[in-house]
Amino acid sequence: MKLNEFQLLTDENINPDLVEYLRKHGFNVLDIKESGRQGATIQKSFDLAIKQNE
Repeated sequence: MKLNEFQLLTDENINPDLVEYLRKHGFNVLDIKESGRQGATIQKSFDLAIKQNE
């Protein structure tokens, strides 16, 4: 499996420029800020990631 085949979850402290860079290079990125879940607990963030993967 190649690294860019993984789905990534970026927390609210990740710079949006990095998120954009990763996407431009073929990574599937779910960003917590973009999903409107800034300030969510880690568990809620993981729950969101799991739902997105279903």
